[in-house]
Amino acid sequence: MTEARIAEGLRELRAGERQVTLVVVTTSPTLLAVADEVVLVGDGALRRATHAELLADDSYRAVVSR
Repeated sequence: MTEARIAEGLRELRAGERQVTLVVVTTSPTLLAVADEVVLVGDGALRRATHAELLADDSYRAVVSR
């Protein structure tokens, strides 16, 4: 399964009539951009925001640009 197909599946879940909670562990910018919310875990702390908001954080950009 390709990353693009996974992202499309996530978009379909979001567009569905039922609300779902899905936890995805990834460093893929493609999949992170689809998420409603991203939780950044690092240095003993959690930070919750959107992918776009977190892109302003140097440590977040370093992880997703590897």
